Amino acid sequence: MKLRESGMPEEAYWETLLDVPLILNRLGIDARLRDVVEFGCGYGTFTIPVARRISGALTAFDIDAVMIERTRERAAAAGAYNVLYVVRDVFVDGFGGEAESKDACLLFNILHCEEPLRLLAEAARVVRP
Repeated sequence: MKLRESGMPEEAYWETLLDVPLILNRLGIDARLRDVVEFGCGYGTFTIPVARRISGALTAFDIDAVMIERTRERAAAAGAYNVLYVVRDVFVDGFGGEAESKDACLLFNILHCEEPLRLLAEAARVVRP
């Protein structure tokens, strides 16, 4: 299910809106995290910096193949080779990961969806206690 339009701006402008290093520092995103999943990677704004900080792999999901490809291009340019890319509708197919198999789940600019509680439940399902 494609989410309702978030009003996400063009990439260049979007990148000016967030202090990603500060946000990741405040969230404690570092090498203590091994396996991470991200729902709705978009332009890769958070994907690449998170991938460069963690010690394992980041699985990036997006329903839009164009966003996955853009994130892949940016990650390669940044030398972030620990990202796995999945085009998937997680509302239909879930994350596909085992329960309690990830250290963290990233949900940036995504809770505008029609069923945020369903999305949060799937995120909680895959995150280790």
